Amino acid sequence: MATIVLSVALAPLGPVGMGIGAAMGGMLDQKFIFPAMFPKEGQKAPRLGDFQMQTASEGTGIHYCLGRTSRVAGQVIWMGDFIEFANTSKSRDDGCGGGGGGGGAITVYQYYVDLAVAVCEGPINGIRKIWADGQIIYDDDTSKIVTSSQISVTPGAFVSKHIINPLTGTGWFYHNVLKSTSLGPDLTQYIPNYSVTISGFTNPSNNGTFKVVETWKDQVTGDTFMKVNLGALGGVTEAAGNPITLDQTITKIINGKAVDIEIYNGDYSQTVDPLMEATEGSGNVPAYRGISYVVIEKLYLNPYGSRTPYLHFLVEEDPAKNVKDGIADILERSGLTSNDYNTDRIFI
Repeated sequence: MATIVLSVALAPLGPVGMGIGAAMGGMLDQKFIFPAMFPKEGQKAPRLGDFQMQTASEGTGIHYCLGRTSRVAGQVIWMGDFIEFANTSKSRDDGCGGGGGGGGAITVYQYYVDLAVAVCEGPINGIRKIWADGQIIYDDDTSKIVTSSQISVTPGAFVSKHIINPLTGTGWFYHNVLKSTSLGPDLTQYIPNYSVTISGFTNPSNNGTFKVVETWKDQVTGDTFMKVNLGALGGVTEAAGNPITLDQTITKIINGKAVDIEIYNGDYSQTVDPLMEATEGSGNVPAYRGISYVVIEKLYLNPYGSRTPYLHFLVEEDPAKNVKDGIADILERSGLTSNDYNTDRIFI
């Protein structure tokens, strides 16, 4: 509309005036008039429908753990409210790459769920780590400190699309890759997105507090690696030999993947979980005595798609409980007595 009006209004100036009027009118049409007459419909991100669960069913076995630590899968025994948050924001897209007022609303959904997951027969000493789809979400070891002469460092660079390096005016930043041989500490124990303090290298640019970008392991050699973000200044290659110290402090719940995680060791005096009782009502929830289980409050589901992730747990048992004791325990549960079997020749 403005295109026509301004073209006619400036027509007395000749073809140049009509061209200027058309250009100005087109801009006004695109930025203000058309968005007001034909507003964009709000855009919505996909919403979750039915989702799969790692549930228990009648007859499902419960893990019986032996040895100092065991990594086992869990079974969901309770699910609370499925929680949906809708975050709506105004898009700044005006169709011309500008920041006008013609953008539509964009709605993004976030999903959470409360879960109780049976892990194994109790009592146990504790649960030290929890993984969701292979990614750690809980780590009982919040302080990771190692010193080793098996650690070397190699510098590198990476590109950031969103942040400009103030020294170079480009998107280039620097990183160091630390390598620990198979004889050294396992660097995959360090958690990405948390800072690690490094000391002991000869060159001072290799020492300091840096964010961990990623860690990985070479399955052939057994060497482990850790990439750290140095920022604007690069590092220097150094071979292994000096004692290098790596120090990282983390939160037990990794990167805010849940609001709270409560662990029950499965003793015969454990009480009812308050979150489950608040949801189901007083007297409607068992204490699951003799079963070690974990209650996760508001597990964030978006990273795992339209389902609960597969959960695995690192169980710490009583180290004095060995295979010999376990076999004896199982035989006696079947009705046998110590006169019916002999475990003297079992040494593990």
